[in-house]
Amino acid sequence: PRSEFCVIKSPLTPVAEVYDHEPAQPGGPFPRLFYWGRVERQKGCDLLVEALPEIAARYPNVRLVIGGAETTEHGQPEPYAAVARRRLAELGLADKVEFRGFMTVEQIRRQVAGSDLCVFPSRYETACYAALEAITYGGCVVATTVGGLPEYVAHGVSGWLVEPESPPAIAEAVVRLAGDEQLRRQLRRTARPDVIARCDPLVAARESAAVYEKAIAAFAKRACAPNRAYRQIIAGLLAGMRSSGDPHFHELLCAKYSEGAAAGYQQGYEQGLQEGLCATRNAGTFSLLRRLARAVRGIISAGHKAQAR
Repeated sequence: PRSEFCVIKSPLTPVAEVYDHEPAQPGGPFPRLFYWGRVERQKGCDLLVEALPEIAARYPNVRLVIGGAETTEHGQPEPYAAVARRRLAELGLADKVEFRGFMTVEQIRRQVAGSDLCVFPSRYETACYAALEAITYGGCVVATTVGGLPEYVAHGVSGWLVEPESPPAIAEAVVRLAGDEQLRRQLRRTARPDVIARCDPLVAARESAAVYEKAIAAFAKRACAPNRAYRQIIAGLLAGMRSSGDPHFHELLCAKYSEGAAAGYQQGYEQGLQEGLCATRNAGTFSLLRRLARAVRGIISAGHKAQAR
C-alpha cells in the first residue's frame, strides 16, 4: 500500500563557504554555461549541444564548459564526447565549447562561481547530486523535470526546470535567464537555503530512524521467529567490517548520522554477535561468514575509493 511507503530525501552536507559570483566582463563570453557529470546521452549532453544554435543566435558570445568523464555507453563504438565534437563542428560551434574532462571539487566550485548558468539536461535522474551541489556552490541551475529532480529543485525558487527531451526548451530557459540578471540573482539568493533545508542530514537521519522503528514494531508482531541464519550473516558482516582495520565505514556513518549512528552500529554489532555468532557451533559456517564479510568489505572499500576519486 502507498501508505506504507516513506520517501526520505538524500542528505547533503553543503560547503561552509560559497565563492562570490564572478560577473561576466563587457565584451567577453556570455552567457557562460557549465555542465558537469558523465558526458553521455543519458545525461542529455546531446540535447544541450542541439540547443546551442538557438542560444548562439541570441548570444553569439555564448561559452559552454563541459566537465566530467567521457564515457562509452553500452553498445556504442565510441564515447559520446567524440560524437559531440563532430556535431559541434557540423554546427560551426566547436569554438564555443570546451571539454575539461575530470574536474576536482575545487575546480568545479571555481567554475560554478565563474559561470552564469549551470545546465543539467538529463533524461534520467534520481536526485541529481551535480545539480544540488551546483546550487549549494552558489550556482544558478537549469535542469529537467525527470526522476526525483522536481522533489529537490523547486521551480523559480532553487532552480529553473524545463521539460525533458527538448533542446528548444533548454534554449528558451537559457535565453530567458541570460536576459534577466535580477532573476538570476534571485535564484542564487533563494536556491541554496531551500536545497539545504530539503536535504538536511539530521532530518534524513530522524526519518530513517522512524522507518526502522516502524519496521521493528511490525516484525515483532509476526508469528514466526526471526531467521537465525540471517542474524548470523549480518553479525558476520559487521564483525568483518569491524575487524578490517579500516575505520572508514564507521567514520562515514558517524559523519552522516552523528552519535545516533555510532550507537546503533555498536548496538547492532554487539547484539549480532550475541544472538548469531555466539550461538554458532559450526566452524565451517563461521569461516564462510568471515569470507563473505571480507568480500563485502572489499566492495565497500572499492566504492569509497571510487567516490574519493
